[in-house]
Amino acid sequence: MGAAVTDTGRQLRYGLANESKRMNELVKSSDLIGITPVRIGSHMVGQLVGVFTAIETKEPGWKYKATDRERAQLKFLEYVIAKGGIGYFSTGVLVDDPVIGKVSSQANVTGDQS
Repeated sequence: MGAAVTDTGRQLRYGLANESKRMNELVKSSDLIGITPVRIGSHMVGQLVGVFTAIETKEPGWKYKATDRERAQLKFLEYVIAKGGIGYFSTGVLVDDPVIGKVSSQANVTGDQS
């Protein structure tokens, strides 16, 4: 995510949730963006669907401190979750998970300090 000036002098913004400087201050998209394959049942038996997934990576030992940047990152994760996606802060090494495949060993979805 960022911005650059083109050869013609026009500013070009790139990355998710970076349509304006103001938006970038309020919402910061996650480091890892992907689709998690999920097999669903009953009304769509056997269908494989992709669930939007956002993982904000942090150093081992990181704790949520509610800085402006962390609040903006959390806002993006909360939006993803509210729309049915998977979103969390990760301070761990990726491990195999039987439910959604590769997920963090230390996922913190809400950003609380516990």
